[in-house]
Amino acid sequence: MPTDRWAPEIPAEVAAPAAAPRRKSPPAARAKPRSPPKPAAAPKKAAPRRSPPAARKPAAATPLSPPKPSKKGAPVSPRPSDLPNSSLKYQQLNPKKKDSKSWHRYEAYKKATTVDEYFRLQGTKGDLKYDFSRGFLTGPPALARWCRSK
Repeated sequence: MPTDRWAPEIPAEVAAPAAAPRRKSPPAARAKPRSPPKPAAAPKKAAPRRSPPAARKPAAATPLSPPKPSKKGAPVSPRPSDLPNSSLKYQQLNPKKKDSKSWHRYEAYKKATTVDEYFRLQGTKGDLKYDFSRGFLTGPPALARWCRSK
């Protein structure tokens, strides 16, 4: 037996005692007979087929219809009543992430010169507040107060 010069030599009878011979396991008890299979359940009626959902178009591709005129003939403004209808000046270079929903909205409403026109061009209250806080538009102090208060 070759010896390893780093390991101490251990006599064989001390290192691994003789293993007892393995006994075979007793024969398995006879399994119980299987019960007969249950009859198959009656097939369920299939659910009626539904037609596939209509494909949705992106929000920027389908413009909203213009506001309907009121009884007096003037168009209804989608502007909130507590928001002053004042003049706006938007920066024409679009700062939003290219091809995002907000980018498409900004492209539409950056031409607006009043708050009413801004809302007619699909602008949202959230966009107005965000754009004002980031300096993308300028307006009178009344508009600044409204943007900070909400």
